[in-house]
Amino acid sequence: MNEAILTLLIKSLKISFAFTFLQVIVIYIPYLFVGKIKRKIISQLLFFNVFDFILSGIYLFIVIFIFQLLGIVDDNSLFKTQHPVLYFIVGGFAMTLANSFFALLFPIILKNQTNRLESLPKYSQLLQNKFGVDIPVYTTKKKCINAFAIGFFSTNKIIVLGNELIANCNEDEIEAILFHEYAHHKNKDLIHFYLLLITSCLFFLFFRENFMMFLKSMLPLINDGLAIAIYGGLYGLIFSIIFSRISHNAEYNADSFSAQNTSNSSMVEALRKISFFTEHFIDKGGMTHPSLIKRIDNIMATKK
Repeated sequence: MNEAILTLLIKSLKISFAFTFLQVIVIYIPYLFVGKIKRKIISQLLFFNVFDFILSGIYLFIVIFIFQLLGIVDDNSLFKTQHPVLYFIVGGFAMTLANSFFALLFPIILKNQTNRLESLPKYSQLLQNKFGVDIPVYTTKKKCINAFAIGFFSTNKIIVLGNELIANCNEDEIEAILFHEYAHHKNKDLIHFYLLLITSCLFFLFFRENFMMFLKSMLPLINDGLAIAIYGGLYGLIFSIIFSRISHNAEYNADSFSAQNTSNSSMVEALRKISFFTEHFIDKGGMTHPSLIKRIDNIMATKK
């Protein structure tokens, strides 16, 4: 094998492994700080498994290797020096592709994994009758007390309702959860999250060198590793604040839409049941969801 290609393969492998490992750490790090009961609850809230991240890593490796092979996204490439604007555009496109696995490919893969999902044609038909949309609805085969919407093209949009919700909620509450998830598709929340992610990646790419130069002018003895860590930390902090605000608003809007199309009490009772099933783990909220009390206040203030 050509030595240059081998070098690119190794470099692409290292980058894709590092990013995939970071994803796994971010998702599963709560397990390290909670007791056995809480770990069980978190496992029922999470749907992704290690195999999903392996697929994501393979996809990321392929994307990185192709762009490295083309020689147009390397920081030290002649292409960057000769065409800085085009380098930035192509780099942004590369990042868009690199972050697209869970948004574009995963829903299609998931729909065909019959060992993980079971179709719920009754609720797919309900969405068709009430809103005139064709979105497949599934339930999980593993124990799950969560619901989610993924995909944002007509070919890959799906809604998944955890089997514990189907088993323990009444029909009105299930419809409230279903309509909440449909609202995320209707409001294009998933596209907004994806665009925010891409924008943050472009921000990271565009300002990295200027920040490094500024930091080294202030602290001449600082090494590259620490400078990148500081930049990454600031970037992560800004991104998380913006993402949290957008995500909280999306949840409020989805709750309100559901309440308008079912009833305030149905949506509230659905949330209270999820709170009960998770032993109130969700009550305080977090980066992606507001606190339970704030969500209930928002629902009760919603008018039909």
